[in-house]
Amino acid sequence: MLLLLAMAGAPNAIAQTESRGGQFRGRVLDSLTRLPIAGATIEISETSLRQLTDSSGRFIIGALSPGPHVIRVRHLGYQEAIDNIRIQERDSAEHAFVLRRVAVGLEKTVISGRAVTFPRFFEAAYKRAAGGRGFFITREDIEQSNASEYQTLLNRIAGVSANDRGVTFQRCQSGLEVLSQPGANAKVQVWIDGFRMPAVVGPRGIYETLNTVKPQSIQLMEVYVGVSVIPAEFLSDACAVIVIWTKRD
Repeated sequence: MLLLLAMAGAPNAIAQTESRGGQFRGRVLDSLTRLPIAGATIEISETSLRQLTDSSGRFIIGALSPGPHVIRVRHLGYQEAIDNIRIQERDSAEHAFVLRRVAVGLEKTVISGRAVTFPRFFEAAYKRAAGGRGFFITREDIEQSNASEYQTLLNRIAGVSANDRGVTFQRCQSGLEVLSQPGANAKVQVWIDGFRMPAVVGPRGIYETLNTVKPQSIQLMEVYVGVSVIPAEFLSDACAVIVIWTKRD
């Protein structure tokens, strides 16, 4: 009887916990024209929560834990905006972000014998691509292949297997990369726009994390299949790394 009562009360407890989360909504506007900015990236620092504004410049992010949060708003051609908010239980905060235009410089580099032009924001990533230590998939590659899912992109890489059940790296599965880092709990890490995604567990977790970003919105994807080729900035307790940079135009 006690067990049945505990089980019956569990859904209510879960519902109460979920209802405590707050909602943050707002709009992103151009500082000069006051017109909405579509496709701006809204990120909640220290979390994996991110959203793009719609055609009216609006966004909604739900399930925010009560307390302070740092909001970052970015879009190509505009100065990044950063603000602090505080979410109360069952609260619905609303905020307007006004972005100022900045001059955008374009850089050019050569990858595998072909010149590629890109916004200055991606300079470091394209320099790594020019070095050729990993496997790199550009927006041009994605447009040419008309890829709508990650299996098409990742299965062309030796040592990587991707399907709707998950993404696996051969060296991580065999434990070779873990052995190369004594005392480390090495695993596959996923980074999106410079932020390491938390709680990426197992092949299915990798698959679900990648699918938070559509392939058509990618500017450049870096894939490092072993410790020996992972750049120092992404190396921490990783046996393999996938780095995604989304478009800024």
